[in-house]
Amino acid sequence: MTTLTDGAITALAYAKINLSLEVIRRRDDGYHEIATILQTVSLADAITLAPSDGLAVECDAPGLSGEHNLAWQAATALAEYAGVPPRARISIVKRIPIAAGLGGGSADAAAVLRGLNRLWQLHLPSPELADIAAAIGMDVPFLLAGGAALATGRGATLHPLPPLPTRPLTLVAPPAIIPNKTPTLYAALTPTDFSDGKETRALAAVANGDFAAAADFTGQWRNVFTRAAREIFPGLAAVMDT
Repeated sequence: MTTLTDGAITALAYAKINLSLEVIRRRDDGYHEIATILQTVSLADAITLAPSDGLAVECDAPGLSGEHNLAWQAATALAEYAGVPPRARISIVKRIPIAAGLGGGSADAAAVLRGLNRLWQLHLPSPELADIAAAIGMDVPFLLAGGAALATGRGATLHPLPPLPTRPLTLVAPPAIIPNKTPTLYAALTPTDFSDGKETRALAAVANGDFAAAADFTGQWRNVFTRAAREIFPGLAAVMDT
């Protein structure tokens, strides 16, 4: 995060991937109990936050400017919490593919929380920012800190993991967007897709160096949405089988 001579702040909003993702059950509150390992990657949106008389969110991707952007929600939530007027011009250059499961919108929201905390000189500690982030989206608290973490419960209970070894990674994002992607994918799951979370927890144990607890790890890297995504996204099966 860099402060420019005009008082503006520039920040990078890093994407995330799920190294493993299991759904354990559907909860009584309508959400799902999950176990997933989250990892940030170097792919990032570029964000500039500048002083302004009001609030504006501008994005170079069509349809993502204005009040519907999670960056706007992050700014208004932070201002309401701190009791300050929401005054900032937020400019976003999108580099993270949209609706690709990489957490682009959540990453932008997290970067805005960090940046405005600095721009508005609020000095809020990380736990308070995390509480605000949790009300914006499940991935936002993780993306505030980044790195690697095991996420459990609804996905907001985070267990930080040691830094994982740096590896080159190729991300393939087919240009297929479906409305309400996340609810649609969850709705497509059946009980046969559910598991007990053991593989994901064992993988987390490997990352922690706890090899006794990792005895159940079979080397599988699960993603519960693989079957559903192949059926729902046009052309995805052909890409995955290439």
